[in-house]
Amino acid sequence: MTVEQLVGWAEPFRALIERAGAELVGVKNGEILFRADANSPVCSLYPFACNAENVRLALKSTAEAKKAGMWELEPVAKV
Repeated sequence: MTVEQLVGWAEPFRALIERAGAELVGVKNGEILFRADANSPVCSLYPFACNAENVRLALKSTAEAKKAGMWELEPVAKV
């Protein structure tokens, strides 16, 4: 597929992804790439799994992983 075909192929997913609160980034290896905003990590779904609920779940999953990575664990003192 050429770049023009890929862009045209992914275009119908733009509105679906925007309704779910994300922005379409593009297509790579047959996956639809999207993210919550410019500062968020890129998520991906295969076209057959790309629906509003799965987009929201992917965004939530990456946001929670980012939050979990910000926690600093302190060593537990042995008694």
